[in-house]
Amino acid sequence: MPGPRAGETVPGMNRTTLLLAAAAVLTLVALVTHSPGAPPVPSPAPARVSVAAPPLATSPSSGALSFTAASTHALLSSTGGDAWAVIDVTARQTTVEAQRVSLAVVVDCSGSMAGAKMEQARRAARALVQRLGPDDELSLVAFSEAARAGPLTRMTPSGRTQALEWIDALAPDGSTNISAGLEAGEAALREASGARRLVLVSDGKATAGDVNRASLERRALLTHGRGATLTAIGVGDDFDPGLMRGLAQAGGGFYGDLRQAEALEVVLAQELELARRPLARHVRLELRPGAEATVVAVAGRTLLEDATVSLPDFGPGATARVLVKLRHFGGSGAATLLQPRLSWTTPAGAREAAEAVVQVSRSDDPVAVAGSRDEGRYADVARAFGNEQLVLASEALERGDRSNALDLLDRARSLFGTSADALAGEAPVIAATRARWESGRYDAKLETKNATRKSLKSFGELNNYEY
Repeated sequence: MPGPRAGETVPGMNRTTLLLAAAAVLTLVALVTHSPGAPPVPSPAPARVSVAAPPLATSPSSGALSFTAASTHALLSSTGGDAWAVIDVTARQTTVEAQRVSLAVVVDCSGSMAGAKMEQARRAARALVQRLGPDDELSLVAFSEAARAGPLTRMTPSGRTQALEWIDALAPDGSTNISAGLEAGEAALREASGARRLVLVSDGKATAGDVNRASLERRALLTHGRGATLTAIGVGDDFDPGLMRGLAQAGGGFYGDLRQAEALEVVLAQELELARRPLARHVRLELRPGAEATVVAVAGRTLLEDATVSLPDFGPGATARVLVKLRHFGGSGAATLLQPRLSWTTPAGAREAAEAVVQVSRSDDPVAVAGSRDEGRYADVARAFGNEQLVLASEALERGDRSNALDLLDRARSLFGTSADALAGEAPVIAATRARWESGRYDAKLETKNATRKSLKSFGELNNYEY
């Protein structure tokens, strides 16, 4: 099956092969289970409802979330090869009753925060304190070489006074121990009575404590598994966007890219609103490949060992896209490519789920396989995986490895080139980027941040802050 490989092009779709593609089988069977209480009690599986496709199969919308799942091709090669699937998750537009909130705001107080950034952090924290109600709880955590945390306190008049005094005493000094801040923030939330949300604010890279990205992301994943959502907000031009984005993904929260510290007040207000009115929390997408396939990668997301992806909390109307690369095995007849299962917790503590089965017919005619490609979906896949290479290229550039950065840039262009639609929009960007990098006239940190921002647009999400 054709796929995004360097230097390879794929024939376009024509009407004859489209008719052949229409004969392929792509079925979605979906169910929604609802069980009140926490932990949820499993209920008998309802009867499955079949929905024929292409062009697209849609799960029932009776739950808080619904999703569509589709292969980029209506036919797979009988000899096996690469395959891609596009999964779009959407939250229902509805009114959610406000909940009690328990927040831990973890603020970087290292030396790099001195000046305007520190003052903006104080101002944003003060505004947050004023927005909290008397039943809400807040813990403020400051970290530099070590971390110190104020107790989780109800925002009664006396609680507000204590919090404001704590904020006024913030002073920047020392290095950046993100792991200490995260540990102290989670510890402060252990006795929380409301919806637990941890918000990390930093302007730099991890320079003390645990500085390994994979290890820090593992910490965030464990924090989320223990019931707290982690949002990671980077301020200025010096923070590590890859790390902050990875922490947010693993922690089930939002990623913030704030070039102006003044935006922090707005973002904290948005975080509070989502914590008050989440439609779905602890969202997990189990990809579950069929017996005829295996999952290779997910564009721009952390793929866990059990082929599961952690998705952010969803407010009403929020969306997320998951673009999956698989490898399927040879054979005849229909192949079960993917059996995704989406599960989440409602504000009432109930557990809901939706499942799907994506089956695709196989063919020994390579022309028919190539012609069965959905150009729109495939272009989205090419852009997503290509933009992922752009992020890796910019990170290599920031490390000072320009030769590797240029190689990765060429790989990104090759991935875009497997789709005429993707290449049309991306070729000028790649050309301009290469010219900058070869000339040496660039800001490496800015290149990484811009590439990360661009990559985020591949995933159809309304859950990232950019200011």
